[in-house]
Amino acid sequence: MNKRDKVREIIKSRVLIGDGGMGTLLQQRGLKPGHAPESMLLDNPSEVAAVHKLYLEAGADFVTTNSFGASRPKLEQHGLESSLEKINRLAVEVARSAVGDNAFVAASMGPTGELMIPMGTLTMPEMVEIYREQVRPLRDAGADFAIIETMGDIAELQAAARACFLEGMLFMASMTYDMAGRSLAGSTPEVTAVVLEPYAPLAVGTNCGMGPVEMMDRVVDYAAATAVPVIAQPNAGLPELEGNETVFKLGPDEFAEAAAKMIDAGAAIIGGCCGTTPDHIAALKKALKGQVPEQREPSGDVRFAGRSGVAVAGYDRPYCLIGERINPTGRKKLLKELPEGVFTQVKKDATQQVKRGAALLDVNMGVPGVSESDLMIQAVTTIQGMLPETPLSIDSNDPDTLIAGLNHVIGRPLLNSVT
Repeated sequence: MNKRDKVREIIKSRVLIGDGGMGTLLQQRGLKPGHAPESMLLDNPSEVAAVHKLYLEAGADFVTTNSFGASRPKLEQHGLESSLEKINRLAVEVARSAVGDNAFVAASMGPTGELMIPMGTLTMPEMVEIYREQVRPLRDAGADFAIIETMGDIAELQAAARACFLEGMLFMASMTYDMAGRSLAGSTPEVTAVVLEPYAPLAVGTNCGMGPVEMMDRVVDYAAATAVPVIAQPNAGLPELEGNETVFKLGPDEFAEAAAKMIDAGAAIIGGCCGTTPDHIAALKKALKGQVPEQREPSGDVRFAGRSGVAVAGYDRPYCLIGERINPTGRKKLLKELPEGVFTQVKKDATQQVKRGAALLDVNMGVPGVSESDLMIQAVTTIQGMLPETPLSIDSNDPDTLIAGLNHVIGRPLLNSVT
């Protein structure tokens, strides 16, 4: 039985239980302030292993490796980039040595700290490569699956998911939301689910930012949006500031009582995040005993997504209108502007069509004598920066142009004019 089937088999009969916080426990074991938690893998791996063992003894079905910040941009902040491969390999090896075959080893992958276009400078292909560089040693060292967590930008999460998909690594994915149900970059749980489903995640959900009570609505949102199993990893309550220290005051029993109710909201995988300890996980395991996750069926709808919005098509749905104006065929102004790298008319057409009810925007850049692929990349980037909520339709009969568009789309697009 492969790892995906093992996870599915478990959650048919009971909740899969994750571990809890790592950073505070490492600080108690010698991690110095200002140092990367991953440095403990180089300096004192036995203490990292000790944390994993505590969570195994508490009843965790998977332990999360100490590799959350082990991407190149994060390691560069601590002068550890030359040890990237070693740190990620050690993260898996130390966890495996601690739990053996008694628990899954989930390879933690967190945000890079870098921003993607249009908020920053990194493109989707560049971010995908950053994550592939991290995924390879995690995979080769024998991690059972990755867990992409505490993400605030659907574009970065999509890049990490694509990296796992391309490298043959199973993964779970988790975003952090505010009280209004939006991520840092404005995505909802439905957007996240729609974007990630093509990459075949083991689970999708949310972690950090909230306690179990505050996180409940986000679990409900995910359960309503997807048949993929939902993972929830709340903090030990909302953070409170005491002097210069952030503390989490929800005790193990209170945490477990609240978190166990997430199964009724639709969660199938529950663990802990900031402030949670082995005692919290032990209490959670006890509180979840005998409970069976809900099994949901796909809706059958066809869904597309932008960074912050979803368009749905289906037999019981209204027509899903596609704006077709961004096409230079027979349009003198576009034929004049696009070869000069000017996108004034494209911006105008995009905005007007959305105002008039277009649920998707078709993008065709077939201009004679100009690189269609380059124009497609520029158009996709421009429109997504203006209208992040609107899914796109990549329109070309040239495979290279389709690939170029797909490589830079944030969300889940439609492909048009494929021959």
